[in-house]
Amino acid sequence: MIYRQLDVSDAGALEEAIASAEREHGPTGCLINNAGMLHIGGLDSLSLQQINEEVDTMIKGVMNGIHHVLPGMRERRCGTIVNISSIGDRKPAPGAPVYHACKHAVRSLGESLNMSEAEHNVRVINLAPGLIRTAIHQKMGIIFEDYCTMLGNPTFIQPMELADIVVFCWQQPQHICIRDIAVMPTDCGF
Repeated sequence: MIYRQLDVSDAGALEEAIASAEREHGPTGCLINNAGMLHIGGLDSLSLQQINEEVDTMIKGVMNGIHHVLPGMRERRCGTIVNISSIGDRKPAPGAPVYHACKHAVRSLGESLNMSEAEHNVRVINLAPGLIRTAIHQKMGIIFEDYCTMLGNPTFIQPMELADIVVFCWQQPQHICIRDIAVMPTDCGF
């Protein structure tokens, strides 16, 4: 297993990480784009640095990863790209317009890629989860308990539960593409 911590908006660092993994394990068969961060606030209250950080991470980071693996997938006529967007890609909420715009862009990118890459037998899956138990609240400057209270104390989906869904989508025969799936806790009315 190879693990490398890096900034996905740094195209060169991401390219080197992918190349290193491919040297050890072979060509990329599945790319999972799962970069996310959140600054709470409207466009009027966020700094341009905060806005650019979200856009660079959640849009450019996704595009950087795809850019590095897509040529090989096309050549092999096989590959899967899983973009983790958010339930906010279809149902934005107040207080995080940049986050929701970025996640909507990720969903739109996937839809476009499905149309252009079908002839190359490359599938693109958009997975739109909500309320996954991550540390996203830390960037918001609050503790997890306050985050839960803010959201109405729903049951959170565990990261491994989401990983199981990703694996299920990926394990389908290459000729089947689960193009878009929304995943939320059952007890959440959002």
